[in-house]
Amino acid sequence: MRVPTRGTEEKTFAERLGRVLALRRVQNGYSQEDIAYHLGLTQTQISRFEMGRQWPGLKHLVALADFYSEPLAAIIDDAEHWGE
Repeated sequence: MRVPTRGTEEKTFAERLGRVLALRRVQNGYSQEDIAYHLGLTQTQISRFEMGRQWPGLKHLVALADFYSEPLAAIIDDAEHWGE
């Protein structure tokens, strides 16, 4: 797994990660409010994660992966390869 560098590449990765998180949420039939409640966050924070405007912390990424019963590595991998 390649870690993005700062700047444009980091922003692009954050946006792709956000798209993957939004897709997982929708595929599992949850609203942003549902996810926010589960993580103890606000709907606005979940929206920012999904738009790539705010990085979810590792704690939240792990919680999301557990919530979706999916390895975190699979979510990161999908974000790395989004649009290919």
